[in-house]
Amino acid sequence: MITSSTMERLKPLLENAVGGPIADFNAATSPSNVSAWDSVTNVSFLLDVEREFEIEFSPELLSEVDSIGAICEAVERLKAS
Repeated sequence: MITSSTMERLKPLLENAVGGPIADFNAATSPSNVSAWDSVTNVSFLLDVEREFEIEFSPELLSEVDSIGAICEAVERLKAS
């Protein structure tokens, strides 16, 4: 389940990583629809997510988190365990 508080905390992290605002930020936001979200940005963003939420993504999970919705679900799953 995706909570709005998790989404709200992810948005500034991604905007910081890509270097600017993201107008249409939602669960479907991904590297395919944010031109500045490249592989280097993705690493930086996911490290910031780990720090912000005090979690650690496994290598397997990193290959699955391909959108804000997937990242949000992973964060919430890790925080619950």
